Amino acid sequence: MEVDVKKVRGAVIAAAVAASVMVVPGMPVALAAENGALLWGIRASFNNYVGGPVLVGDGATEDKSTGAQRFSFPLENANYDRDEVRLEAQFKGTVKYKQYCDGNEDKLNARCDLDLTFSNPKVVLDDDKDSYIEATVNSRQYLSGTYYDGDGQPVRVVNLYPQSGTFRNVDGTINWSEIPATLTEQGNMMMSEFYDVGEGMDPVDFSYQGDGADITDPNALRAYPMSWDSPVPYDSAVTRIFDLGKNVLASAGGRGIYLLSEDLRQLAAFETNASKRGTGAYDAKTSTFYYAEEGSKELKALPVTDDGFGEARTVYEPNGEILAVGAHPKTGKVVAIAQDAKVGGQAEPLAQLITVSGGQAQGQELPTSERLYKPVSKQLTAVEQGLHAYSESAYRSSFDPNNIRELMPMDDGTFVYASRAEITFADGGSSYKNMLISIDPAAEGAEVAKAMPGSYTLTNKQLDAVTTNGSRIIRANTFGDIQSLVYAERDIKEQTPVSFMEGYKGWGLGGFEADGTPVVINGQTGKLVWFDPETFTVKREAAVPNGREVSNLSHGDLIIRANGLYYTPTVDESRGDYIEHYSLRMLHKGDYTPSTPSRPRPPKPGETEQPEGPKKPEDSTLPGKTIGAIIGGLVGGLAVLGALFHFFGGPLLKRLGLL
Repeated sequence: MEVDVKKVRGAVIAAAVAASVMVVPGMPVALAAENGALLWGIRASFNNYVGGPVLVGDGATEDKSTGAQRFSFPLENANYDRDEVRLEAQFKGTVKYKQYCDGNEDKLNARCDLDLTFSNPKVVLDDDKDSYIEATVNSRQYLSGTYYDGDGQPVRVVNLYPQSGTFRNVDGTINWSEIPATLTEQGNMMMSEFYDVGEGMDPVDFSYQGDGADITDPNALRAYPMSWDSPVPYDSAVTRIFDLGKNVLASAGGRGIYLLSEDLRQLAAFETNASKRGTGAYDAKTSTFYYAEEGSKELKALPVTDDGFGEARTVYEPNGEILAVGAHPKTGKVVAIAQDAKVGGQAEPLAQLITVSGGQAQGQELPTSERLYKPVSKQLTAVEQGLHAYSESAYRSSFDPNNIRELMPMDDGTFVYASRAEITFADGGSSYKNMLISIDPAAEGAEVAKAMPGSYTLTNKQLDAVTTNGSRIIRANTFGDIQSLVYAERDIKEQTPVSFMEGYKGWGLGGFEADGTPVVINGQTGKLVWFDPETFTVKREAAVPNGREVSNLSHGDLIIRANGLYYTPTVDESRGDYIEHYSLRMLHKGDYTPSTPSRPRPPKPGETEQPEGPKKPEDSTLPGKTIGAIIGGLVGGLAVLGALFHFFGGPLLKRLGLL
């Protein structure tokens, strides 16, 4: 059943009734009382960590329309200046937090290490100046025990990015939803400096009746309101996305493979125990997804159509576990690396390269780790020598939980393999991290795999995340360390020093624009960042709702399309179930209409609706309910978005950097 969400929302707001309405999952809805309200949870993980506030009052109430913890601040007045293109909306109410208190007396009257009062927020949106929320605050500073109150004046607590939010004007009711927010210096003082300035906070919703307009640059990136939820929590296993040109494919570890439309409607689901590392690759020439199940020794092929999947088949069974799969868009070759784990003092297991070309698969032996590295040992250590120790092998790391092993296609028809292995030569000296391996499926014998000595950098930092455009490789880690490499002739010819991107900790997912500009989503700020590949100077940014904490687990590359569409996962902690939900979002420029409105395929015999996602395994230990791709849902009164889960970070643990 098709529902005009705008009409439903307008009617409900105008009537100010708590009726149940049909909404599309992922569509942000900020319903409010007759004269408006601000709906904001401040930060979901903070609410979860401290158990929520001890007082919500002075007009503010807890929003009960979702399972999340967020607060409704009623509107006092709103003024929109058409000449200045500026909105100022004043709301009222108080939220008070107290925790870690002395004695057993009531917390409201006790001395508490955490003592934070947030009152009377004001939203300011401006088309060419800063947009923000200011509020009256009073917060005990953890280390000093003094109080920060902004000298009794309202202070700016978060910066807002309305160009990435959603604006609607329905019969004079102005509705802003999913406006990303980041912490200011004053806001960080309000939080007793437990976070960093610029960190992402909860998205902001508010509405009022009156004048208003969309405050944005029509060329700026905006978050499309539809989203798709992986059945796997964000930090549990990899959900990797692949660009099919028209549609999007997602492989969710342990659950299945999903076909999504351009606007993120689920078209089909294929149940399988997909690799928790996202081991797979899409071959555009044959419209086939090649993948391996968790721990499997079978390379499988799954045909993909515009609206569904064909029958999966096994194309090759090597001697070892499938570790990585790559597909080359130019040559049409698909390759996979297989090797079993080393056990105790046993010899290194056989490693194999599987190559699929023209529908035929064949395997060949890969060099042993010592044979691979010995030729470059003299270049690295000045003495030709064998290996003293290494990760299980050159092809797999001993400690590599759920990290993707990348097989990246390069412009010359070869692949670069990032195994994350670490080696030490026979002299027992320094360990060598971040070494890359060149794979040429057209070569013979030992030449099929070559260590890339130019990829070595004298550092003790592991650069886990890696992405390429075929000629340049960017690698980084969640702490803000980053390096740029220039590839040529099966080695690295140029490299920058390992640098630190100040203020840009938390490499989430990366990719490249067609002009060679690298892009990353920053897990600290929740913004897409375009930067210079040599100096790492930031060129521009775009805020993403719930974009923070995407660096909790690497999920591969962004999808960046030439038509200006960007696909990135986000971390939605706002559902009140203590789960970090993987929520895939699409960002676009200006107004957006799906190029071809997608519809789920017709049901197969025996089906009455679009196929559901794979069922939750019987032995699953995940708490709460798994949120799948649901076509519609009934919500009453105020609606979706909010706050709850795990990361304010305890005072001591935060100071120690453990949270």
